[in-house]
Amino acid sequence: MKDWLRTTLGVVIGIALMAFIQLTTSQPRGTPITITPAPTAGLKVQVNGSVLHPGVYDLPPGSRVQDAISAAGGFLPDASMDNINLARPLKDGEAVQILAILPETSEDGSIPLQQPTASLINLNTASFQELDSLPGIGETRATAILQYRTDHGNFVTIDELLQVPGITHDVFDKLKEFVTVN
Repeated sequence: MKDWLRTTLGVVIGIALMAFIQLTTSQPRGTPITITPAPTAGLKVQVNGSVLHPGVYDLPPGSRVQDAISAAGGFLPDASMDNINLARPLKDGEAVQILAILPETSEDGSIPLQQPTASLINLNTASFQELDSLPGIGETRATAILQYRTDHGNFVTIDELLQVPGITHDVFDKLKEFVTVN
């Protein structure tokens, strides 16, 4: 009976030893799973008001109000910066509104004419980059202005901009104070 017990014990120990060796030396089964962190999504921020190119901009995570304003081409000359915290972090889906300084009225209640604070861009000599920097213009309209100038010669008045394809009355009203033909 002792031999039977020794044989059984030897078989059990042998099976356990083989299972241990099999588990520690076998190759892993299946395809290994690699876990990578999800990419951090950027921010979509809308910039409105007194900036050169209002619109929706994609900004990197951690961007601040100043980054959104820079993406929109910067402040227009009439921008009010009194209540803007340029260092404030932005949130995805946020809108940044840049208010304009209201002109002062004279004693009779009329609004005096003001000269633009920035130098005017001459439509007859402006480069593509200068035209592209105008409010409401962008690449397509800048190209159209240059083509119009090539096809028709120099602008005689700024009102001729209304004959350029893509320049609507709304666009003209936004940029007329920034251009000249002199």
